[in-house]
Amino acid sequence: METPLSLVISTLKSIVGDEFVSDDIVVRQCYSRDPHPSITVRKLRKDPITIPDLVVLPGSTEEIQAIMRTAKHYRFNVIPMGSGDNLTGCCIPARPRSVILDLKRMNRILEIDTEKNYIRLQPWVSFAQVQAETMKRGLWNGGTPAAPASNNLLSNCLTYGGAWQTAQAFSMGIRGFLGLTIVLPNGDILRTGSHGINPSDPTYWYGPGPDLRALFEMGALGGLGVVTEVLFKLHTWPGGEWPQEDELGHAPLPANHRIFWYRFDSPEDCIRAGHEVAYAGIGIAINVPLNAVNAMVGESHLADTLARWQEGFYKPLWMYIMCAGYSPGQLDYEEKVLRDIMTECHGRELSEEQLKHVRNYRCDCFRAGDFVRWIRCGIYAISYLGRGPIQDMTRIHQWNQEKLRPYRERLLTLNESWPFYYSYDRGHFWMEERDLFGDQIEDASVISKIVNEVFRESDKQISGYWLLREPLPTWFGEKIGPNFDKMLRLVKNVFDPDDIANPDRMVFMHPKKKQEKL
Repeated sequence: METPLSLVISTLKSIVGDEFVSDDIVVRQCYSRDPHPSITVRKLRKDPITIPDLVVLPGSTEEIQAIMRTAKHYRFNVIPMGSGDNLTGCCIPARPRSVILDLKRMNRILEIDTEKNYIRLQPWVSFAQVQAETMKRGLWNGGTPAAPASNNLLSNCLTYGGAWQTAQAFSMGIRGFLGLTIVLPNGDILRTGSHGINPSDPTYWYGPGPDLRALFEMGALGGLGVVTEVLFKLHTWPGGEWPQEDELGHAPLPANHRIFWYRFDSPEDCIRAGHEVAYAGIGIAINVPLNAVNAMVGESHLADTLARWQEGFYKPLWMYIMCAGYSPGQLDYEEKVLRDIMTECHGRELSEEQLKHVRNYRCDCFRAGDFVRWIRCGIYAISYLGRGPIQDMTRIHQWNQEKLRPYRERLLTLNESWPFYYSYDRGHFWMEERDLFGDQIEDASVISKIVNEVFRESDKQISGYWLLREPLPTWFGEKIGPNFDKMLRLVKNVFDPDDIANPDRMVFMHPKKKQEKL
């Protein structure tokens, strides 16, 4: 017999307090949607399972432990939610009897160590909070993500890797995790990394033996437990005081930073240049922005943006490289290496007229925590995010173009330019992002068809990127091996045999069946 909802509510209220448990339908509806295509389809079909039965706001690791034990006892599902600003549908219920854990009360920075360069924080601390507090102490988190700085550091890194613009030097955000504290589905505590090796010296990444931290990076999606505390690596900041803007949106570069812009006549030269710069070990950021993105950031008004873009002022094969460091000698050396590479790869510096239009791009290159990401015009849709070695990007681009070509006549504003690429993990991987722009009413149905087509055929895409498919386990599932899903199922069975932690997001445990609601 199912547990009455009233008993579950009273038990949860005894754990977190009356004001932090809600079964209000308005509140629950607000937690039942996000922009992921699969969620949009489910909402249009009025799927009632998208609406959680309860929303709970825990305030501590101990409260989450008690909630997970209650969920195990009463057999309901628990879905942890970080920023809530996601595009993946991973916080929307996939089964009945689901409770959303909104972690917004756990928003404290617990410690910043200026000698060992780390920060200890709770899961609802944003990139902006981290940067504001660390830069007061001459430290830096390595960059904010390819997303608004209001996103939480933990949830962004666990879902997307925290692949920020400066990941060329500082790698993906998940590499900044020194330790995680996790509440498992049975309520036990797991401490990984430094948390599990030597709590008195939180500067380890991995120890001499096996460490379970990697199971929770980039793919668990709350399916193995709830991360409640993080140790994150910080870096010494070479830029001094953050420069003040004399003109809104046109901040100068911080001290000891240099940015270089080049253009290319062929994608082959552009790819080769990106490869050589990345592997030369210079620069903190490499980006190949597509022409529409250049226009969005380069112009002050939407009308100017559209005019410049349509007249072809911005070209798709523009590249920026940002260098940073304490020593002028280091910066001089990196600039010399860069110029030699660009000479070999036929890269040409932008003209003064071209540079004038992208100077307010500087903050995005650096992606400071106080920088507001540009506003996309019309409809913004990611038809595909490809990730992989830079050599694969040509084929990823060609695959995308094939999907867009049939819609060319119906959608005149369709962006067919070379995509937006940036390098991370010292150039071992690159990311492709593609935008589709159009009138919000007239072109909505066309863009929806494009996104859905890519969504249906994403398994055929060379990068193996997971974003547009369900479950959402990892970036390179197919490349890991044909039995990858079976391995995930075994891991899930060990950690969560009752399948209460965000079911059907990491892996399907068993065929779906109808269940009674709470």
